[in-house]
Amino acid sequence: MGAVVDNAGSTIIFRALVVMGLCWAIGLFLGSVAQRTVQENIETYKQEHPIPEKSEDESDTEEEQTETEPGAETDEDQTAPESTRSAA
Repeated sequence: MGAVVDNAGSTIIFRALVVMGLCWAIGLFLGSVAQRTVQENIETYKQEHPIPEKSEDESDTEEEQTETEPGAETDEDQTAPESTRSAA
């Protein structure tokens, strides 16, 4: 119980360090087990749900869509009537 039962300060510190070391080792072990489990689940998921490969045509249209994202700034005045906008 520490100082309550008149243990010496060095005894209290020594016991605390021993327990801290044991808890660190247990935490390290449990953390590595959890990390390995998660990595195995990720690999299993990737094997069961592969990313489909895209053809070159699909890649081109996707690039065009990302270039003109909604809300992106353009040179045209979006509030002007269509008749006054420049033809692009």
